[in-house]
Amino acid sequence: MGNDNGLLDNFSKMAGFDITGDTLPKLFVEKMLETNERHARQLGHENEREENVCRLLASGMPIEEISLTLKIRIDEIRIIESNNAKDKIPEYTKTYKARVKSRERAKK
Repeated sequence: MGNDNGLLDNFSKMAGFDITGDTLPKLFVEKMLETNERHARQLGHENEREENVCRLLASGMPIEEISLTLKIRIDEIRIIESNNAKDKIPEYTKTYKARVKSRERAKK
């Protein structure tokens, strides 16, 4: 990669390794893997939180109660509600009603 690409040369000087070879430095790969793992965990946490909010909304729990229970701001709950109002929440509502009916039948 010679001197024709100043950006790569500057990056390799700052990083302390030569990027002109065919392999990436171990430190760079480890850092990239750590970043990907952290991002995956964060995404999983957000998905789980969104699912819990949708299920609680479907069960009829008020937004204020959800906010206190899950320690989430009311504004965030409203955003989650508006993003999932067409798909997830109606599906969870249907499932919740079916579960309540089956429990009532089981009591009899």
